[in-house]
Amino acid sequence: TIVGYTSNMTAPDGWKFVTEEGVTTLELDVITISTVEELMAFSAAVNGGERYANKIVRLTQDLDMTGIDFVPIGNVSGYPSKSFYGVFDGQNHTIRNLTVSDTTEKFASAALFGSLCGTVQNVKLENVNITSSHYAAALVGYSSDGNTTAVIKNCHVDGGTVTSTPEEVSAGTYDNGDKVGGLAGYLAQGVALEGCTVKNLTVTAYRDVAGLVGYANTGVTVKNSSVTDTTVVSDHRYNYKNYDSDERYDANAIIGEASSSAVLTDNTFSNVNFAILENVAQIGETVFSSINAAFAAVNGQSGDNVTIKILKDVTEELTTDYFFAKNVTLATDVEGGVTLNFGFVFGRGVWALLATKGHVLNIEKDVTITNLSQLFGGYYSNDSSDVVNVGGVAKLQQLWACWDDVVNVLPTARI
Repeated sequence: TIVGYTSNMTAPDGWKFVTEEGVTTLELDVITISTVEELMAFSAAVNGGERYANKIVRLTQDLDMTGIDFVPIGNVSGYPSKSFYGVFDGQNHTIRNLTVSDTTEKFASAALFGSLCGTVQNVKLENVNITSSHYAAALVGYSSDGNTTAVIKNCHVDGGTVTSTPEEVSAGTYDNGDKVGGLAGYLAQGVALEGCTVKNLTVTAYRDVAGLVGYANTGVTVKNSSVTDTTVVSDHRYNYKNYDSDERYDANAIIGEASSSAVLTDNTFSNVNFAILENVAQIGETVFSSINAAFAAVNGQSGDNVTIKILKDVTEELTTDYFFAKNVTLATDVEGGVTLNFGFVFGRGVWALLATKGHVLNIEKDVTITNLSQLFGGYYSNDSSDVVNVGGVAKLQQLWACWDDVVNVLPTARI
């Protein structure tokens, strides 16, 4: 019983006053979530303006989110306009197969929590699929509003992908695609993160990207956390900041970028791999980050005279059979030329690009193709109507040409 209770008194965080028959007691203010539907309703309530301040939300069952396009709990329109201010306790339950996508212009934040100003603890996430055009993470996209101190503790991510791709804000002009981490994207002033782990994850963004936290602002504390068996990918395809070195992208194992006043203590990582995503081919105005994607874009087309411009050296195994339009040209403007290394896989090679008789492959000067198992379509057609033109100083190395097909070697070419 609360002695001296008056109606203007404020209950402590996580508690509420309950008055029955003139007697007022102090009880825990707890909300439980045991189904996918209840989690979705909780998200809708936060996005509708319910803060859940001074309340505890407890997850009481493991949840499988397969087939659900989940709307993040909270958002950052206005930094933030809708956020969770209570305590979310997962009680070490697991949320599996979480899929979240947010491409809201300028303010996208994709994660279980799009915006957090309270506490989230004891949550496990497995096999996440997160996509965004700005903030992104498995657990928290954006945390704190400067007036509160958010807390993230004992939370774990195992498996999946987190990806943020810069948005095109006007024709040919890009922004965002940054502040991305495996567990948390952006930690604003004073946020505390402790005892969290990330493993078996691929995290991709333009800049400020890492296995654990994308960006840690002033006064943030990150401690006793780890990243293992994770790949961090720096997406260089748009480069709207015109960075001239890999280091400037701030792609790291634990924290992408941190304020000088952020406190980072006893964090570890192991088997964290780094990769760079770049455009490697172009067809007209469309660019591709893999040769397979470029080949697939013209797969089976009936039109003639398709030019695939190779933008850099590529080592990439062909993953399928391609049946190109007639008169496909592989070309490059790169000074000194380029090399396409397709990997020596028996039964798959440029022949798959020409498997319908009558097709022509033009390999222009300064394009080197190496490590192919077979050259072109005679393997299927036993017909002499497939032609490969090799021009300039182009080279074809380690090739097995099939019977009755034709290779026209122009002057100075080497096979």
